[in-house]
Amino acid sequence: MAHSITVSIPLADTWPSAAELALRHELETAFDQALGGDGFVEGGGSGMGVMDIFIAGVLEVERVVDRINVILEERGLLGNAKLHVADDTDDVDDVEQAN
Repeated sequence: MAHSITVSIPLADTWPSAAELALRHELETAFDQALGGDGFVEGGGSGMGVMDIFIAGVLEVERVVDRINVILEERGLLGNAKLHVADDTDDVDDVEQAN
């Protein structure tokens, strides 16, 4: 069963700064490259104090979460980010990041 993962990172304000928007685009690219064919970045959005990156088609959730966490940790974002996993029934589970 395929899953989707939303990576949510708080913003400094309601709307992203130019630097935060550039970071979101950088993360989208890094996540897409790290997925190695196990899912794909569907896009992202920002507003209401948070930026989101949407990943779809994930079959190996634990492996993908580990890869995402490495990227977040490299950028000092691991403690602030939240990952939300949904399956095709639209049930959503929060995933705790590895420390």
